[in-house]
Amino acid sequence: MQQEAASTVATSAKQNELMKLHEQEVKKAVNEVGVDSIAQKLSHLNLEISRSLSDLSEKMIAEVSMLSKLREAIRIEQQELERLHKIDVSLLALDQLIEDYQAKQTALEEEMEQSRSQWEEEQERKTREMKEAEDLLKKNRQREMEEYEYKKNLERKKEQDKYEEERRQLEKKIVNSKKR
Repeated sequence: MQQEAASTVATSAKQNELMKLHEQEVKKAVNEVGVDSIAQKLSHLNLEISRSLSDLSEKMIAEVSMLSKLREAIRIEQQELERLHKIDVSLLALDQLIEDYQAKQTALEEEMEQSRSQWEEEQERKTREMKEAEDLLKKNRQREMEEYEYKKNLERKKEQDKYEEERRQLEKKIVNSKKR
């Protein structure tokens, strides 16, 4: 019976030690992840997204410039065709070029809108993650503060009880010495 009790106590001590080690590992992992590192990662992501949007914007500007040149080229060709052939074929060709360009422009605009939408979703997700991390940090700090207050109050209570006990002992001695 005593061996079983000793075995149970040893097992319980090992489990407590394993729990403490696990708690220390979890605390260490959380301490390494800070709001600053999350903010830095978000900033880096924001920079990458800004670069992507800038590249898309440059492509759009180039396409707009190309459209202007195409329109000018179309106008010149139209005059030339009218002058040479006096037929409406040139109008059909120009309309096709414009349609093709508008299709390309529409596709590019859709791509930009999709990129912008993905960026906004990513920003929302990162903001949500940052808020969650901040909330967790606040909760941990509040818990630590409550533990500190509890320990401080417990210590004060112990000291007060000790003081009361010493005072009672002293009063007892005084009463005993007066009786003699």
